[in-house]
Amino acid sequence: MSSGPTAVVRIKAAYRDMGAKDKEIANYVLSNLQEVSRSSISDLSSHLDMADSTIFQFTKRLGYEGFRDFKIALLTEENDPQEKVSGKILEGDSEETIIHKVFQANIHALEEADASADPHQYHTALAIITSSDSTTFFGLGQSNAVALDAYQKFLRTGIRCNYCTDFHMQLMNAALLSENDCAVVISHTGRSREVIELAETIHEHKAKMILVTAYSMSPLARMADAILITPAAEDQHRTEAHATRISELAVLDALFVLVQRSDEKDSEKNWDRIREIMDKTKERVS
Repeated sequence: MSSGPTAVVRIKAAYRDMGAKDKEIANYVLSNLQEVSRSSISDLSSHLDMADSTIFQFTKRLGYEGFRDFKIALLTEENDPQEKVSGKILEGDSEETIIHKVFQANIHALEEADASADPHQYHTALAIITSSDSTTFFGLGQSNAVALDAYQKFLRTGIRCNYCTDFHMQLMNAALLSENDCAVVISHTGRSREVIELAETIHEHKAKMILVTAYSMSPLARMADAILITPAAEDQHRTEAHATRISELAVLDALFVLVQRSDEKDSEKNWDRIREIMDKTKERVS
């Protein structure tokens, strides 16, 4: 895990929900990383014809103490000047090329997820889960499959956890949560109407919410107690869309291992009980 999201990752995670001026600053920064890392706030504000305070507030919204802190982050991170090869499947691509592009898109998504990992947010999420009476996993569409995968993993840890597929059943589960429970909500965009309704219900009943999303300034993010960031793909080609699921699975895998390690004895006991019953099923089949 990294020491926290890089400046570029923070900009990309916030970009979609930025105002017009912040997007203008972000566009210039992303296109001129080395120049900005060696400029003063006055140089940048003069070039963009903005007040110093506008640049300063931009860096504050990204989570930095100010422009100086932001510049240090740009200087210390390793920026790859080479553009990543597009994962878009082209009409003339061979089967070998298609296979390579799919694997590369998944590898890139995992690298970006690692670069986005904020240890503080994972620590907060771990504390929430281990102090809650129960954990319920929520996700719709593609995120529903990710929620199911997480539910199957977390069953092994000894914590009480819940999951269901249907939106209305999820809504009922959300309504039954209390301030002693927590919810893990998976939503790439963080802004779909149904997921916001789920989050509002969770919030209304004062349960803690851990959000897995690509966008740190989305409507859902504003309701979350911990945010685990996944890559925000600029172009959702088919390969990138598939890679989104891979990064979400990896983020939840990391959280699962943290929870498991927090009480290894209990987790091992539960896993032994699960293995025992599954082995009996295999014996019957054979």
